Amino acid sequence: MEAHLIGNTSKLHHKSKSTAADHEQLRALKAELASLPLVQRLQRLTIVLFHTVNEREWDSPILSTFMSSTFKTEGRGYPAASLGLRETYINALRENLGEGVIYDHHITTTCAEVDEDREEATVWATVRTTILPYGHLVQETVSRLKWVYKGRKVGWMCTEHSGIRGGGVLGGMG
Repeated sequence: MEAHLIGNTSKLHHKSKSTAADHEQLRALKAELASLPLVQRLQRLTIVLFHTVNEREWDSPILSTFMSSTFKTEGRGYPAASLGLRETYINALRENLGEGVIYDHHITTTCAEVDEDREEATVWATVRTTILPYGHLVQETVSRLKWVYKGRKVGWMCTEHSGIRGGGVLGGMG
């Protein structure tokens, strides 16, 4: 069992363009990932995607590198659930998260199943989300991310996100 604090998402702004520092961060991430066994690599990528969205880094090269252009979401409450386009999803997140609501995500566990013959994988992440300003509402979610290997040059890309949202608890207890 692994715990991963993603960080405070209280930023009410976002970067508008990727920078040289963003590309350096991507190079460092790729070097780190290359040293990890496949299951750990995919778990780490899942955490990085959550972190990138959490920090509202919409134009980060991390999203375009590891999230498929045909990325889709399923499930009640997810933005742009049926459109199947990464840019539509990111724009919906940008709009939804720009309304003054603060989401602070904390991944408490991850696990992965990899089918190397089919070049597919599934990573599950248990995410504890504190939502402000609604009285410190805390919600647990099990997120499922589907990953597909796109060849040596591209590598693994996240193609789908779905999840089961748990009930909310006021106060941050539990």
